[in-house]
Amino acid sequence: MRRVYKLYLGEKKTRPSWDPICVLFTVRKHAAYWKIRTGGHNHIFKNGTNQWRNGPETNHRLVELQPGVERALCRTLDQLMVQAPRAK
Repeated sequence: MRRVYKLYLGEKKTRPSWDPICVLFTVRKHAAYWKIRTGGHNHIFKNGTNQWRNGPETNHRLVELQPGVERALCRTLDQLMVQAPRAK
C-alpha cells in the first residue's frame, strides 16, 4: 500500500483519505462510523464542485461520518493497511 501511494503521489506529501474510506464503507456499510442521508440529491456545478441538496427522496444517498469517529476510523484504516496480504 505504501509503495502504491508513493508511486501515485510522487513528490506530494499528502492526499485526502477518500479512497480508503470509500473502500472501507463498501465492505463495512453497517459499521458505526457512517450516517447515511436520504431525501435529496447531489448537485454538480459547472466547475465540477458538488453540494448535497435536501429534497424529495431520490436514488441518491449521502454518506457522512458520525460525530467523533475520526480517530477510531483512522486507527481502523491504519490497522488494515499494515496487515500482510492474505494467502490466496
